[in-house]
This record gives sequence, structure tokens and C-alpha cells, in this order.
Amino acid sequence: MAGENKCYLAYNNKDELVFYMHPGFKRAAATFMKKRDFFTIARRTVLSVFFLFIGGLVCAQTNIQVASPDSLAELIKDRTRFQEAILIGSPEKLSAARSCVSASVLFSDDEKLALLEILRGIESLVYPAAPAETAVKAPPTLNQKSRETSSLFYPSPNLKNLSSANSLILTQLVEASQGKLFSAPKGVEASLASQLLPALAIFATNDRGIAQSAYDLTLQYLKANTTDSALTLLVQARYFMLNGETLKAYFVSKECLDRFPDAWPARLNLGYLSLLLNQPVNAGNFLQPLANSRSSDPEFAGNYGLALYHGAQLSEAESYLKKGLDSMPAHTDWLAAYTHILMDRNAYAQAAPLLETLGKSNPAGRMYLLLKSQYAQAVGRKDEALKTARKALQLYPADPEIMIQLASLLFAGPEEGHQEAVGLCTEALRQLSAPPIQNEQVSGGLAYSPLQKLLRKQAETTANRFLLQEAFNHQEWYRAATLLDSVDSAKLDKAMVATILRKSGKIPEAVKFASSWFGENPSSENAAEAYLRSLAAASTGSGVASVSGSAMPDTGLGLLLSAGLNGSTGSQSSPNPLIGLVLSMLSGSTSTQMRSYLLYLKGTLQTDANAAIESYRAALLEKADNVEAMLALAKTYAALGDKPKALYYVRQAVMTGIQDADLALEAKALEASLSS
Repeated sequence: MAGENKCYLAYNNKDELVFYMHPGFKRAAATFMKKRDFFTIARRTVLSVFFLFIGGLVCAQTNIQVASPDSLAELIKDRTRFQEAILIGSPEKLSAARSCVSASVLFSDDEKLALLEILRGIESLVYPAAPAETAVKAPPTLNQKSRETSSLFYPSPNLKNLSSANSLILTQLVEASQGKLFSAPKGVEASLASQLLPALAIFATNDRGIAQSAYDLTLQYLKANTTDSALTLLVQARYFMLNGETLKAYFVSKECLDRFPDAWPARLNLGYLSLLLNQPVNAGNFLQPLANSRSSDPEFAGNYGLALYHGAQLSEAESYLKKGLDSMPAHTDWLAAYTHILMDRNAYAQAAPLLETLGKSNPAGRMYLLLKSQYAQAVGRKDEALKTARKALQLYPADPEIMIQLASLLFAGPEEGHQEAVGLCTEALRQLSAPPIQNEQVSGGLAYSPLQKLLRKQAETTANRFLLQEAFNHQEWYRAATLLDSVDSAKLDKAMVATILRKSGKIPEAVKFASSWFGENPSSENAAEAYLRSLAAASTGSGVASVSGSAMPDTGLGLLLSAGLNGSTGSQSSPNPLIGLVLSMLSGSTSTQMRSYLLYLKGTLQTDANAAIESYRAALLEKADNVEAMLALAKTYAALGDKPKALYYVRQAVMTGIQDADLALEAKALEASLSS
């Protein structure tokens, strides 16, 4: 082909891409792109005038010197198939088109290159490759609805002998990569491809005006062409996402994925949209197939990590969220989730700067205030933690998790704040027990994500645990026993559980629990004491292992009678199994407190009143403030008719201070009877 008879794109010595044309039009250096300053209005006007001039001129030529009618027909079919492939625009169709073009013997080398560049331009906009791990970080942005490409589309400098149709399409793709629409100039016959491809500009911008124009182009295209197209569906889904029409975007993306399973941007859309619809499990299912191919894509990594996080898979989510934040450190949702994960594993030093960043972006955010209060509590800044929790509750008055956070701070403080804490826990439990409102907008919609369910369950458990502890502290045994059923006793203080079971009258459960505890920890004095007290309660039918389970002073020596021992005759109808256990423990090495209790318990098992008194006195020698031993002495002396000594010991117990409410009532009744 003669050098002067050509029309093509090439870079000049100023690093500009220019058109070279037939000398009959002279040399129109219509610059339409610079690498750093793309398509001003003036250059676009020059380009439009150029297309008016060339009209129907076809500059591209093939290597076929003498084309037969059959060859020409096949060439036309190949070009038609190529256009159909790019109009459908799925990865499979684009890949097939590339293979066909590369293998074709009908296309000239120049046209092959042009067609391959068109495919590359479409893929760079719609199916951009995942960025390399070493890629430059993207600027921080809070709006991650966009899948903007990290680089613009530059046609190959080796292009030449371009047809007007291919020139137009390449120009449109260059413009689209800058987020601009470029329709065919007036007077230039536009193909279906040149009518649709300008709409791809929507993938490179957040501009609502461009998005609306791109959406309108798809509607116009669909009026004239009914062929299924992944491109039209992806453009429309993107349009709805930019407009905040989540459900429409979801259903259009789902339709795209159903029709074109390899159209992975639809998967990305569905993952993101599923998160907005509180469907983290679905989001993870949509995104998981891309975990390998898109792992270096920060937007994918962040959203996939967020899906795992809301799916209650915190350890799996951490690395993905970190990867996303490395490129987009100001993404609020990712930042909140990552900070929460760090705090959940007590990495407070790492969480501190992230929490500060989160506060700058959303200082009134629920998650920020909750995490800030928890952080301040963890590092010992109690006043700040309390102030932040109150502020959070003021902004989110019906949030049970915030109620529990404030309650935890109040319970850790002075007693006067406990009543407010009880009220908060009670209200939180009421909120948590309310039936959830199911999300029926999308199939499989959940009212609460797995993470929300987990956190709400934790809040419920914590509230019950606080109320249980408060009931225990106030010795409200029946209320405590009821609350015990709502809490995993394995995570509670075992001594507290054993006491609640025994004091509430659940003696068989108390014996079983204490026996198991003592069997697992035979060297534990707390376990041994709990076991002994439960056995004593089983013998007396009382929850208190004292001389009497009744407040009345005339019940005699309690365990002596229940054990089948007759103090007057010294005869023994049946041995008490406690005796051997107590004697065995007394022969071993024990603490002063434990030894005092064992001696007291031994006294309750004596058949002789004087021997019992000796044991009680020995218990007081070990531990002078053993009020159980004092009351036992008072009861024994009262039974023997020695009121002065009985009155002395009961008053001594009262002066020492009786913490057990049952014993306090017993002492009060005994003192009253002795004083009358």
C-alpha cells in the first residue's frame, strides 16, 4: 500500500496521538489525546469535523489482494460476529472474539491490531485486571460504590490504516476511560457498538449526569437491539448503585450473573449490595469465588473482609480488611470492623490510632462511640469510658449493647450506681427479647447478621450475668437461681453457682455440681467447702450448713438429729458420711479458714454437746470471726439451758457482722428469744 494513501493513529514527536490522512485532505493533525491532558472541547470539535470529512471513507485495507465473493462474505460475517461479541460483552464472548481475530486469515494485520485494541479498551473499563500487590495506593475515599480503573486506556502507538468505524470506537473508549461520553459526530454513520460503548464511561466516574446519560444510552440501545448484553446490565446496575437504589441494583446485578456467570463485576456488585441489605452470608458466597483472582484488589479485599466480619468470622476477616485499608485507610466501614477485631483480641495499642481516625470521620457513629468507651474502660480511663457510654446512649437510646456497656461501668463503680445498672440490664433484655423484623425485600434477607446475633447474644448473656451477680450480692437466691438458667454456668465463678443452688433449695443440683467440681479439683479448698456444704444441706434439708436451717432456736442440734445420732443416749442408728470426710480433711494440711470451717462442721456432727462445744471453740481459735461457730455455740448453750453464755455468743456474732442474710435472721430470732 502506498505510504501516502493511508489513514491511521500514531504518536508524533510531541508524544501526542494524531490522525494521519490522505494528502487530498492534506495532513490534518487533529490531536485528540495527550497522556496527561485528555480531549479538551476544542480537540473534540476538530475530531468531529474530521469524521464529517471522511464520511464513508474506509481507509483500512486487508492483505487480500484479490478477494473472492466468498472471502468477502466471510469477512463481513467475521466483522458481524466481532460486533455481536463486544455488544454482549461477557468475558467469555470477549475472549472468544480475541481468539477469532488472532486466528483469522481474513483480517489484515492492521485491522487485527485495531480490533484487539478495542477488546482491550472494553476489558480495561468493564473487567479491569486486579492491581499488582506493589501498586501505588489509591487515594482515600469514603464512597466505595465505584470501581474506577487505576489507569486510563491508551491505544497502541502501532495502530495504522484505521477504518473510520474503528477510529470512532477507539476514540469513544479513550474518552470513556476518562469518564466522558463521546457520541458519534453528526454525519457519521454509527454502528450499534458505537451507540453503546460510550455508556462504559459510567465505570470511570461517579458523576450523576454522566451516569444518567450512560443509562439512557442503554435504554436507546435496547429499543433497537434485543440481544442479551452483559454490558447493558452492568451499566444499569452501576447507575442504580450511584443513585442509591440498592434493590434495583441488586436485582439487575443478579440477572446479569444469572445470564452471564463469568461476568465477575456482577459478583462484586452483589457482594457489596448484599452487605447493604444485611446479608453478609450471601455477600461472602458471592465474593468467595473471586478470593484468588481478585485478592490484590483493595476494594474486593475490603468488602470480602467486611462480609466475613459480619458473618462472625473475625479471624478470617482481619487480613482482608487490613489489605483494603492499606489502600483506602479512610473507608469507615472497613475501619470500624478492623478496629473492632483488634480490640476483640485485646490489641489495644494497634487499635488506638485507628480509633482516632474513625472518630475524625464519624464522631457520632454508634460503633465509634461503643468502641471508644470499651477502649477507655480497658486502659483504665473509667471517667472517659462512662462519659462516652452516656453520650452513646443519648444518641442511641434503644441500643441494648450500649445499655450493657454503660451498665458494666456502673456495676464496676460505687454501689449507688448499681440500681441504674440493673434498670439498664432489664431494659436491654426487654429490647433483646423483642421479635426481629425480617427483611423480606430480598430472598434470604435477615433481620440480624450472624455477627449481630452473636453480639446480641453476648449482650444478653452479659446482662443476665450482671443481674445474677447483683442478685447474689443481695442474696436474692430464688431470683439468682432463675437467672442461673439463662447463663452458661461453666463460665461463672463455681463457688457462686454452688452457693446459689444450695441456698435456693436446689439441693440435688447443688450436690451434683459441687461433687463434680470437687472431683475435678480435689486440692481446691473452695471446691471442698462447697461439696461439704451441699452434703450438709442434703442432710438437714436446709441450704445453710449451720446448726439449724430454721430461724427458731428450739430445733436442737440440727445435724445431730438429721444424722441419726441421739445425744442423750449416745447410740448411733446410722453413721453420717460427712464424719469420715471431715476427719480425713482435718488430718491433712489446710488453710486456717478451711480448718476453722472443718472444726465447726465437725461440731455439728458430734453426738455429745460438750464435744460439740469443744469443736466450735477450736474453730474460733483458728478463725476468731467465724460467726457460724459463734451461733452454733449460742444454740448449743441455749439447748443446755445456759442462756447467759448463749446470749453472749449470739451478741458476739452480731457485733462481728453476719454477712449471710439467713444466718442474720437466725441470730436475730435467737437473741430475741433469749432476751425475753
